[in-house]
Amino acid sequence: MQVSIISPVYNVAAYICECIDSIVSQTMTDWEVLFVDDHGTDNSIEIAKQHIAHLPKDIAGKFRFMATPKNTGPGIARNFGIQQARGEYIAFLDSDDRMEPQMLDRLLLKAYGGLNLMHIGTPGVDLVYCNAKSFGDSGKPRFLQNPDIEKGKDYYLKHFKTYIWTYIYRRKFIIDNGLEFPCERASEDTNFLTKTLLVARTIRCVNEPLYLYRVRPQSLTTARNRHRYKERLSSVRKLMDEFEAMKANPRYADLHLDQYDRAMSLIWKKKGIAQAVIDYIKNIF
Repeated sequence: MQVSIISPVYNVAAYICECIDSIVSQTMTDWEVLFVDDHGTDNSIEIAKQHIAHLPKDIAGKFRFMATPKNTGPGIARNFGIQQARGEYIAFLDSDDRMEPQMLDRLLLKAYGGLNLMHIGTPGVDLVYCNAKSFGDSGKPRFLQNPDIEKGKDYYLKHFKTYIWTYIYRRKFIIDNGLEFPCERASEDTNFLTKTLLVARTIRCVNEPLYLYRVRPQSLTTARNRHRYKERLSSVRKLMDEFEAMKANPRYADLHLDQYDRAMSLIWKKKGIAQAVIDYIKNIF
């Protein structure tokens, strides 16, 4: 199994069939899908199952359904999927988004360094990423670009965007390093991706917009409330604590994590406390 696609499902009844169709259209066919039911209030799961039931049996059999014990948010749902995944690589796909048909093909070819190496089982790199395009019910389409990893990892950490769904992650790398999402429902993706980038020893890029990110006003990402800002602060605070623990861990000594202190300070300011505090104050008054 080459890729396990993990997709939390929460109130996406209007979009989940498009998501499924984009997976089925992949030119790389060695995948499985783990739909993690996070207990929304609509019939997203039933719609997905009905849609999949009309697919050929060999394709329908690649979809697995599981559920969190209760509504936990996307981070914990993704952790649940990671535990159940069987692929060499893991991809995260939001269940209201889509992938271009060649996305998995292009990323895997880059991960293994070519078609021949892929087929003989040569270990791939830890992370491979692409770019994305936004689309949806509101706003103009935008090109969502990640920075250039060829400029160095320190540069990447200072400029990266939290587009976790533009990456594929080597599953053994994730498991061996104990990487997981925090329980918070805000900035949980920043927490996970920053830790992943810090400990990754090999990162490659496919400079094409292969992920399609849906913009919709009612999504969790665009929701604004006091509790969300508090969770954002908590998630980034955990990241800073984990970073300090990593610097003290001998297994990461060869990564020279002290060189990334400035990058982490920028992450704290750009993605964490500074903007979250401003947003929190705005929403109090």
